[in-house]
Amino acid sequence: MSIRCRRLPIRFPRHERWAPGTLTESGEAAEGHGAQLRAHAVNVNFAPMLDLTGPREPLGDRTWSSDPATVTATAERLPRGCAPPGYPTFKHFPGHGHSDVDADYEPATTPDLATIEAADLLPSATSPSRWRVAQLIMTGHLDVPGLTTEGRPFSLDPGAMAYLRNNVGFDGVAVTDELAEMGSITQRGIGVDEAIELSLVAGNDMALFFGGPGDL
Repeated sequence: MSIRCRRLPIRFPRHERWAPGTLTESGEAAEGHGAQLRAHAVNVNFAPMLDLTGPREPLGDRTWSSDPATVTATAERLPRGCAPPGYPTFKHFPGHGHSDVDADYEPATTPDLATIEAADLLPSATSPSRWRVAQLIMTGHLDVPGLTTEGRPFSLDPGAMAYLRNNVGFDGVAVTDELAEMGSITQRGIGVDEAIELSLVAGNDMALFFGGPGDL
């Protein structure tokens, strides 16, 4: 479970503000980010985002670029500053940038599997294997034609999670995107209790939701 915290006296820029500079500048920004997290005893960072900038921009200013190589290079530089001595989280697998809508508000569908394998999936599929520190991947509440079962987004779909483990070869910790408030879950009529159970049965290691024990 997760509780929103707004008491920390720190503010971080949106992802897009880190991208225009050089990788050195991005790394320096990440080091400042990481230093503040460590000062507040934060050892797991639910960042960076590896989603591409798509034509509909469902994630707004939270993405870096439409180019998979640029996103991959930036994402690999940032965790070196953001994470130590903790762990980064690459998100949102398999890629939210070209979805039709923002999964925060309603069920979101990506292009078909073959299409995202050639673009959106590339940063997530390459960065974890290239970066030599243990990490997490956050699974998205995304319908992927050719991969997910109807009515089950990637995060709740056993076949989709098997794709992450077996086809991509990711053997780290898989954590879901938020399960209690996001429209891509709630508008399917799935309550938080059921969503947590489905996500863990599907193969996630951690189920993330805003709230406390009393909300279950």
